Amino acid sequence: MNPSRLSHAQLRQFSECLDMLYSLPTGEDPVDAVLTVLMRLTRISSMAVDEFKLGPNGGMAHQHVTSRGFEGHPEVAVIPRLVMKDHPLIKHASANLGPEPLRMSDFVSQRELQKLSIYDFNSKIHEGWCDQMALRTRVAGGTMNITLNRDRVFTDEEFFLFDLLMPHIRRVINRCALYIRLPGNDQLTPREREVLYWMTKGKRDEEIAVIISSAPRTVSKQVQTILAKLGVENRTSAVAMVLTREPKQ
Repeated sequence: MNPSRLSHAQLRQFSECLDMLYSLPTGEDPVDAVLTVLMRLTRISSMAVDEFKLGPNGGMAHQHVTSRGFEGHPEVAVIPRLVMKDHPLIKHASANLGPEPLRMSDFVSQRELQKLSIYDFNSKIHEGWCDQMALRTRVAGGTMNITLNRDRVFTDEEFFLFDLLMPHIRRVINRCALYIRLPGNDQLTPREREVLYWMTKGKRDEEIAVIISSAPRTVSKQVQTILAKLGVENRTSAVAMVLTREPKQ
């Protein structure tokens, strides 16, 4: 798709979502922040986040992470397992681990959709449900799927916006996975772990402040708190502690 087809309003909305994605305090669990951004980007009826990882016997193990818009419907936690066999997006994702979003309407017509098991589940929850978008990112041992549902087809422009946003979502999720591996997890707050992570990358307080949308004075105070909690005298010692304890990739 040609980016010039996007309206000024869509580009402004995308820019705001991008700024929000990097500004929200994601801590060690960025999923909630990511869902907030997606809800801001376009109208969505419901969202579900699931992880699929390779099981001990070679099968695919499923774990439901969280959801929005499914209040009063606990069955959302097991829907992927029940519809996995004939779900077009899951079948495609299993064979193709590409980074692009997947749109249900690209795989089946509305008539074909109504014959699938996923239609029976979602149409009971959302009257008029007709399309689904799947956003995928790799996590340790498998993939995380963010599923978006609504009562009208996702447009090409919306598909393009999601495609533009996904590399940033992956970066935030993977970056937060690094935070929780830092030493001192039982002492440091999520924001302090974030600051410590950027310290290990050689960033000065002023640079960290820009990255995490904070004030340099606030970052300086957080650095002093980190040093005190880790029991070291300076940031060089704090960084050395992290680099010597950090698990090998």
